[in-house]
Amino acid sequence: IALRDKSGNFIKEVGLDHSIYRIGLDHFAKHFVLMDKESVLHIYNENLEEIRSSKLANDPRVVQIRESDMGFYGDVRTSIRCIDVSSDGNTILFTIADSAFLVNLYGNTIWARSMPLGEGWVREFIKGNRVGTSQEVFTALKFMGLSLPVTREQIRGRYRELSKQYHPDLNPNIPDRGEMMKSLNINHDVLTGIDSNELSKNPNKEYITYRRTKPDSVERFSFTNEYFTIEVSIEINTGGPALDWIYAAAISNKKGGTYLGTYSGKVVKLDPLGEPEFALDVANIPRQLIEVGEYLYILTDTRLYIVDDEKALVNLIDVHNQGKLAVSPEGFGLYSNKSLSWYTPTGVFEFSLVTKHPLRTFYMIDGYMVVETRQHRAFVSFDKDSMMLNQVEISQANKKVVNKGTDKLKHEKELQAEADKLAAATLENLPALKRSGRYSEAISILKQEVERTERDNKINHWGVAPAWYHELAIIYRKQKDYKNEVRILERYIAQEKAPGVMKDKIAERLEKAKNLLEKSTLNKE
Repeated sequence: IALRDKSGNFIKEVGLDHSIYRIGLDHFAKHFVLMDKESVLHIYNENLEEIRSSKLANDPRVVQIRESDMGFYGDVRTSIRCIDVSSDGNTILFTIADSAFLVNLYGNTIWARSMPLGEGWVREFIKGNRVGTSQEVFTALKFMGLSLPVTREQIRGRYRELSKQYHPDLNPNIPDRGEMMKSLNINHDVLTGIDSNELSKNPNKEYITYRRTKPDSVERFSFTNEYFTIEVSIEINTGGPALDWIYAAAISNKKGGTYLGTYSGKVVKLDPLGEPEFALDVANIPRQLIEVGEYLYILTDTRLYIVDDEKALVNLIDVHNQGKLAVSPEGFGLYSNKSLSWYTPTGVFEFSLVTKHPLRTFYMIDGYMVVETRQHRAFVSFDKDSMMLNQVEISQANKKVVNKGTDKLKHEKELQAEADKLAAATLENLPALKRSGRYSEAISILKQEVERTERDNKINHWGVAPAWYHELAIIYRKQKDYKNEVRILERYIAQEKAPGVMKDKIAERLEKAKNLLEKSTLNKE
């Protein structure tokens, strides 16, 4: 890790004795946190000295969620999406799945919060012996010399041991003529017929489980003849609860509290005690949440939202996967491996650069933007009156060259536009078709996907996802074809839904489309 001052001057560099899997960093804070591939948190101060470490894989809060009914795939590190540390280093934030924890330096919980579950579900904390604790289970455990908690591997190992003692072929002198072996088989069948996850739970420990309070939907049928009528109601459940995973989180070092961003597109501000202050809905997964000055910057895959202290939307910028976000009081940059776009704090575009080599760092000094790669250092100057890009000078050896960064970016966009015009009309090229305005071809492809999805659902009843319907709705909205937008959204609403689908968003879009259709009809009249 290298440390520089605000002028870009090198101060210190230290090597690490661990890997880096996640980073929690506020550029204006005095501490930062890293998590390695073994899920160990490492907290560093402003002198790049490690002051504390903690293994989250062994943290009881993490273990409890990982052992819940939901089931998790992969290592613990994949479940821990966000980490952060306060500027003074005294509080640490980490999230796992849909839950967030703020803890002090000693690991004690300051607050813990979980995001709301989908409609019709509740989260409960129960003892491990709620399921699979009939008397025959305890009898079987006693016969085999086992007790809860027990794993399936332990049951199998004990079965092999006792088989060697009781099997009549191995012990022909046993007087019971195989009765003990029969009892062993019966008791083994009892234990292996129980969910192994339940048997492995400690009966004195609380576990998280999820209970359905109402079905996803109810289908009603009636049959009538001349004598009577039969009515049948069928409850349809499409799976477990859809957890609203936390994808972005940050401690608010200026105003106090914490920001959490979830998969459903919700951004929630919590006060220092963990109580909700307000919530925003950006309809896309937040990837970064950065608070600088009076503004909160919310970066998603498609848009950057700038929100002020009054929770009012200041600006909305289409980013189209431009990369990451870096913010300073002077403005902010959207950057990727070899490109940088710079904006004022309120989102007014100033300039773009494309570099030949990967970006290493960029910073402001004496009215210049300094952009560095391993091979070059560029100084971007501004005309103070117009705030437009004046020139970019690159120093390499003792040469000075003018970098036509903006021209290069424009040229690459022109080449992309030409390629989009020639792209084949396929589902894989859907983004190119939309960029080049080939909406009729995009609509045709999406309609085919909608038909295919509905045909498949009639066979397997997995439910339909909203993706293709939503894409069509977006295109119709751009064309101001509100009638077809309403039709495609109503068509989706009428379908059997896939598990975890956020139905409210589609319903909200449908309502707005209906209002736009009504307004456009009135204007025509």
